[in-house]
Amino acid sequence: MLLLNNSSEAQKTVQNVCDGVREYFDLALENCLLYAFEKEQNDTLKEEHKGKLPSEVYGAEHLLRLFGKSSIHFFCYPSYV
Repeated sequence: MLLLNNSSEAQKTVQNVCDGVREYFDLALENCLLYAFEKEQNDTLKEEHKGKLPSEVYGAEHLLRLFGKSSIHFFCYPSYV
């Protein structure tokens, strides 16, 4: 199993997956993850946190929304691990 293997290749793979989830989150936040009332708050947060990515500002509940909305994508493809 990949996570039990402590090789540098396994660590690189895990880092690549984490980087991909972070990038997907940053791209999906405004279009898919925010409720209507949160969009105005998002505009304020973007002003307050200029130069920061959404993944540096938003927390776990929004990340969980990403997994909830995209779970079909994660589980429809065969595992290459």
